[in-house]
Amino acid sequence: MTHVAALDGLSDLLHVPSVETRYGAFRAIRTRNSNDPTMRGELLDKKFRYHVIPTTGEPLVHVSRSRVPEIVVFGHEQKLKNVKQLNAGKRILIMPLENGDLRAGRYDPGKDTVYESFPAELDKLIRTIVKLGGGYAEVIQCLQEAKKGGCLEGRLAVEAMPRPDRKYYRDDDPLPEAPEGETGVSIEDSTTLADRRAATPSPELFRDSLHGGKDVTTEKDESKALPGGTYVDPEYVPKKPTVLDKINPFAKKNASE
Repeated sequence: MTHVAALDGLSDLLHVPSVETRYGAFRAIRTRNSNDPTMRGELLDKKFRYHVIPTTGEPLVHVSRSRVPEIVVFGHEQKLKNVKQLNAGKRILIMPLENGDLRAGRYDPGKDTVYESFPAELDKLIRTIVKLGGGYAEVIQCLQEAKKGGCLEGRLAVEAMPRPDRKYYRDDDPLPEAPEGETGVSIEDSTTLADRRAATPSPELFRDSLHGGKDVTTEKDESKALPGGTYVDPEYVPKKPTVLDKINPFAKKNASE
C-alpha cells in the first residue's frame, strides 16, 4: 500500500460511526504529518489544542484527558439548541438572547462585567469562552453542561481510545456464533495454570462412557494430588497412621529411618 492510499484510507475513517475509529484515524494522520493543513489545528490562547475536522459523519466532540489538553470537533457547523444557561467556571455565564444568539458574560468582583454576543454555534462558544479568559477546564465544564442539557447536536466523548485487551475481527471473518447454552468465556481464561492438563494423542481412549464420559485416569490422578494442584507419585504420598502404628512405638521410628 502506498502512502497516498494509506492516507486516503485513514481519511475515510474520519466519517465512520465508531468514535474510537474516528479519533484513532485523526491521531494517525496527525502523527504521520503534523503539518497537514486539515489536521494542524491551532493553540487557543496558548491553553489547549483545538481542531475542527470537516466530516460527513455524525457530529462529535472529543476531549482528551492525557498527553496534551486537546479538543477535536468533528463537524465544523455544529449548532447549539435549547440553551437555557451554561456555566464555564465560576465567572463566565452563557445566556440566550431573544434573537436566538447567545451572550457570555464574565463577572469579576470589583470590575465591570464584560459581555460577548455570538451565534449559537459550538465553535463560537469555545472561542468566546477562551476570549473571556476561560481555559481548558472552563470549556470542558461548559461542554459537559451542554451535553447534559441536550444542547449539543452530537456526541461528547472523553479519551475514546481502544482498550488493549479487546479482540478485533475482520468483516470477512466474523466471530463464529457459539452453540446454544454455551457462553463466550474461554475455558483457558477461567482456569488457573495448575488446573490445566496436557492433551493426549488419544483423548477418547481412557474415557469412561458408563460414568457420563468422565476420564477415569484423571479422576484417579486427582485423588492422589495435593490441594495445591501438584501431582505426587503414590509411593511418596503420606499415609495415615493406623491403630497398630499408634500401639507400636517403634513403627514411627523405623519409618523415619
